[in-house]
Amino acid sequence: GDFQQALQYYQKDLEISLKVYDTEIHPSIATSYNNIGAVYDNKGDFQQALQYYQKALDIQKEVYDTEIHPSIATSYNNIGLVCKNKGDFEQALQYYKDSYHILSVTVGENHPNAKTVKASLDYVEERLKT
Repeated sequence: GDFQQALQYYQKDLEISLKVYDTEIHPSIATSYNNIGAVYDNKGDFQQALQYYQKALDIQKEVYDTEIHPSIATSYNNIGLVCKNKGDFEQALQYYKDSYHILSVTVGENHPNAKTVKASLDYVEERLKT
């Protein structure tokens, strides 16, 4: 894909959202950071991806004032994905476990997102056995 163009659009989205909400502590800002992180992850720039995913997670924790929220599970899953892509399966495992736990409690184990995270969790556990 055209990563540069995607980055430009997402950065423009972030810029507009920051003006509209007049704060960084808003779910839409976290979503923008997650989107930018995804572009960097897809580009293979894992360090940048982690920075943006971590920003999103920090905002979400502040916005929702809890660890147990589906959006926080999404951020944990995103960070787990970067760790997996980097080959850091130990770290990925912990993020996937956290994500799965939150989703199990909030949306249930049969929810499609929970099933996706569980598949990633199983994959990483399998890789750690070898």
